[in-house]
Amino acid sequence: MAVADAWLHDREYLDKKGVTPTTKAGILLGELEYRNNYRAAKLARSEWQHTLRQVFKKVDFVAVPTLRRLPPKVPFFGRSAAFEALVLDLQNTEAVSFAGNPALAIPIPLGGKDDRVTSLQLIGPRLSEAELLNAGRLIESK
Repeated sequence: MAVADAWLHDREYLDKKGVTPTTKAGILLGELEYRNNYRAAKLARSEWQHTLRQVFKKVDFVAVPTLRRLPPKVPFFGRSAAFEALVLDLQNTEAVSFAGNPALAIPIPLGGKDDRVTSLQLIGPRLSEAELLNAGRLIESK
């Protein structure tokens, strides 16, 4: 949905100076997604939102990893379009964004020699931003 929305709302930036090739590729990918999947995704979104409303009748928040596995180290030569694509593919945030629920990513240090950091994604019901931030503060204080 996000790349399709980029195509719908940001395609005028394809010819603008200063827009990176990675951003242009995302907008162009949005055209394919819009033409092939957008309508079906819009129909599925209301069902997914209903499911989450039912879940939040039973719990205050849902906690899941922000990434599907440990994050990679930033390459010595810096970031590239391939590195950005790898990190985007690891993200576990799409379903929450799709539903429109607020979420908070809380950094979690892993310790050890490489000092990498991962994060916990705390998801709340719609319009629960204040409560979500308070819960995040409690988690960070531990």
